[in-house]
This record gives sequence, structure tokens and C-alpha cells, in this order.
Amino acid sequence: MYEDTKRFIDNYYNYRRAKPRYKSPVGLLTNLPILDRLWLNIAMDFVTGLPLYKGIDAVLIVVDRLSKERYYIAYKAGDEGITSK
Repeated sequence: MYEDTKRFIDNYYNYRRAKPRYKSPVGLLTNLPILDRLWLNIAMDFVTGLPLYKGIDAVLIVVDRLSKERYYIAYKAGDEGITSK
């Protein structure tokens, strides 16, 4: 009974027409480039809004994508937060 109902609903024209598609179209898969040197490709992230501790309220995290080595740089963001300057 369940399979018959499911097949009917899946093939019902109005249901298929009104049902939204949640998946984006899939393209061709490509490999990521293989890096040959450390610190050639890095990722950075800012963590702000931390409780004030010894005048420090933010952390900059820098990660090397090849070796997964990371540096945590603590600093004071101040009241205005991080700006482009």
C-alpha cells in the first residue's frame, strides 16, 4: 500500500509541478590543486566578541591548508571592532 501511494504521488503531474527543487544542479567535479610548498595557500578567520582578558578580546587564526599548521594571534579589537584600517 505504501509503495503504491508513493508511486501515485511521485507520478501525479500537479504534485511534481508544484514541488520545489531543493538541490542545485550538479556540475563536473574537479580536483583541488596539489600544493608543493608550505604556506602557499592559507585560510584566515577572525574571532571577536570574546570576554576581555588581559586587554585582549579578539583572535586571528591563520591556517596553512597543506600542513594544517595554525597560528593564533591575540589582539585587542577595541570598542568599534575590526575595521579595514
